[in-house]
Amino acid sequence: MKKQFFIILILLLINNLSFSQSTIFLRFSGIGYHPFSKPNLELYENKIDANGNFNAEPGIILGLEKYIRGNFLSFQITQGMYSDVVAKQAGFTNFSLRRQFYHKYKNHFYITMGASIAYRKDWREIPNYVKDGDFKVNGKWQNKWLFSSSIVYDYYLAKRFDLCFAVMYGYEYHAITPTLGIRFWVNPNVKVDECDYTKRFDQGRLRKWFKIHFR
Repeated sequence: MKKQFFIILILLLINNLSFSQSTIFLRFSGIGYHPFSKPNLELYENKIDANGNFNAEPGIILGLEKYIRGNFLSFQITQGMYSDVVAKQAGFTNFSLRRQFYHKYKNHFYITMGASIAYRKDWREIPNYVKDGDFKVNGKWQNKWLFSSSIVYDYYLAKRFDLCFAVMYGYEYHAITPTLGIRFWVNPNVKVDECDYTKRFDQGRLRKWFKIHFR
């Protein structure tokens, strides 16, 4: 896991030296919702309720976003680290596309879809462990590839900062995880002043029309 973390840090440093349209974001997680089957429920040390639906899973997520079309479609690399339901070290590396589907005033909504490699400290060492998926063993770690997605809400704070809230799905145990954090625009050229975008666009068209017809 440390190797993946250093890789993304290097990518972020390279990105900061470039002039491309891009952002970095930092989000934090605290609770994971696990509504599906839980064959190892009795091993859950971090469960909040008796059924293990809600579990304390504190973590940190660091990401790099690069726009590939306008200000609505981007590519993301995301690195997450957290304590899982059995209080072991875990993480994921995610590659995804992010698409804006709603924008009004300072509010933006996005959907992301992609693939993740999830990894965790080997659960087989825990007494009474029941195999719970197609995890591959790599030394003291288990890992597997899986589909992941999220819905993201960003609120415009300033030219280079957004407040971001995301609900993620599909990591280690198909959990649903809310996160909260900040997005920083390394290069804000792609970002339009959200406060008055629609109005300024309409006024620009109106002024152009008057210049053509009344000059």
